[in-house]
Amino acid sequence: MKKCYENESSENEWEKNVPFHIDELEKQRDQVIIQDQETPKENTEMVLYDVYDPKTFSLEKSKFPESEILFVDEDILDITRIKCEKAFRASNLNIAHSNILDFMPQWNTVTKYKENDVTVEVDRRSWIYVNGIPMRYAVDPLEIPINPMGRTGMRGKGVLWRWGPNHMIKVVVTRWRRMRNPDGTFKFLYVEGKRVLEFIAVQKVDVTDLDFALPGDVLHGLSNPHSILCQAFIRQVLGKEKQKQYDTDHMIQFFSKFAAGPPESLPNSPGLGQMPFSFAARSVSIYSQQTSVLQPLARSNMDSNGFCPTLLYKGYLDDPRNTDNAWVETEVWNFHYDHGDTFDSSLPEDASVKWKEVSPYVKMFGNEGVIVKEAARIHEAYH
Repeated sequence: MKKCYENESSENEWEKNVPFHIDELEKQRDQVIIQDQETPKENTEMVLYDVYDPKTFSLEKSKFPESEILFVDEDILDITRIKCEKAFRASNLNIAHSNILDFMPQWNTVTKYKENDVTVEVDRRSWIYVNGIPMRYAVDPLEIPINPMGRTGMRGKGVLWRWGPNHMIKVVVTRWRRMRNPDGTFKFLYVEGKRVLEFIAVQKVDVTDLDFALPGDVLHGLSNPHSILCQAFIRQVLGKEKQKQYDTDHMIQFFSKFAAGPPESLPNSPGLGQMPFSFAARSVSIYSQQTSVLQPLARSNMDSNGFCPTLLYKGYLDDPRNTDNAWVETEVWNFHYDHGDTFDSSLPEDASVKWKEVSPYVKMFGNEGVIVKEAARIHEAYH
C-alpha cells in the first residue's frame, strides 16, 4: 500500500522551503520513489513512500532521575523543529537562543562535552560485531542513529537516556538446583536427563508487574564497567553499598569468594590464579546482524572450588525499551558455582531477590530469559 502527497509551489516562505515540515522530514528515509507527474500544474511532484508512520516519543529530560540527568541526551527532533522555526519564522517569533540548540553529538566514537561545568565522556560506539569487526551504525537524514536490527514501531529515543546504543552490564550467577533427601542429604534435580540450573534474579523497582531481572546496571559515562557491575551486585543483591574500584581480575576474585569449596571426593583442579580464562567472547555478539540468533560460546575452565567465570556475550539486547533510534547493548558475565556457594546467608529475607530455576518457561524482564538459557546451554543444563 502506498500513500501519496502532492507538493505545490507556494508564495509562503515557510511552505516553500520546508514543504513537509519536521514530521515529513522524519519520513525521508522511508521514501522509495520520487517522480515527476505529467499534470497541467507546474512545479508539482508526487512522493510515494511505504506506509510506516509510528508514534514518536522521547521522555522529557526533566523526568529522569536527578542522578542520571547529566547523561541524558537532548531531544534532537525537538531541536530540529526549533531551528526550523527560528530560520523561517524569526520575524514573527521571539525564540531565545539556548545551549540546547548546540547539542550536536558525534556518532560511532567516544565524545566529551560539558554540562553545568562538568565534563562528561560518552561512549557512542556500538558493541555489535559483524564478522569480528565493530559495526558502525547508520544515521538518517536528520543525523539520528538508525536501529541496526530494524524497525520497532516507535521513533525517538523512548524512555532510554541516549540516542543510538545505550550500554549496560549484567551478571548471571548460577548454581545447580539441589533437592533434600529424607536422610538430610542433598541430590541434584534432573529433568530430561540433565541437571537443572538456578540463578539469582532481582525484582525491578521501576515496573508495576513485578518483573524480575538480572543484577546489573547502566553504563552512563565512560566508566569502568566491572566496577559498575560489582557495585550494582553488592547494592541490589546483598543490600549494601561499596564504592570500591574493580578491574576484570578484581571482579573475578570478588565473585570467587562466594564459592563454597570443593567436596573432599573431588580431585583438585587448577586454582584461580592458574585458571586459564579467555576473553574471546569480547569480540562476539549474542546476535548476528544477518541472523539475529545466539552465537555459540564455550564455557571457561573451573577452579578447584568449582568457580567458573565466563564472559557470556557482548552486543545487542532485544529490550522492550528499544526504538527505531535508540537501543540497548549489554555485556553479560556468568559466574557459576559448581560445588555450591555461600550466598544464602547474605541474601535479604524479603522477596526482592530470589533463586529462579532455568526452564523453557522462565519469565524475565524483556528478553533476559534468552540470556539465562544461553548460560544453561554452555553448562549443558536443562533449558
